[in-house]
Amino acid sequence: MDFSVQSLHTFEMELSVELQAVLKMAKVNSTMELNENSLMKLSKNGLTDIALRFVNLYEKNLKICKSAAVKIDQLKSDQIEDQKKLLQIQDMKIDSVQQTVKTELRTWADVAQKGVTSKPVTKHTVK
Repeated sequence: MDFSVQSLHTFEMELSVELQAVLKMAKVNSTMELNENSLMKLSKNGLTDIALRFVNLYEKNLKICKSAAVKIDQLKSDQIEDQKKLLQIQDMKIDSVQQTVKTELRTWADVAQKGVTSKPVTKHTVK
């Protein structure tokens, strides 16, 4: 059984149907009314039927839980891989920005260097 939200909804419906059947067999309207006395009034066959139904539901629940655990592990692994890829992309972008900054700083340094004369600065040249 593959885990999915739909499988959970299906199982929920099955549980609800079985619970309603138990309530009907016990001749009560709600789980609040269900107690030891109402169950003791049932025949041995009725109690056996209820027990077998719930064992079947229990087994289905175990399968769903195991499938969900596998799915969750897979999702965790996928998320870790995605985060690694994202970090690699971010590192590449940081490297690109650093390279651009270095290049632009060199360009401005070259412009500034070309604009500077090799003559010594004097009061006359500053005016």
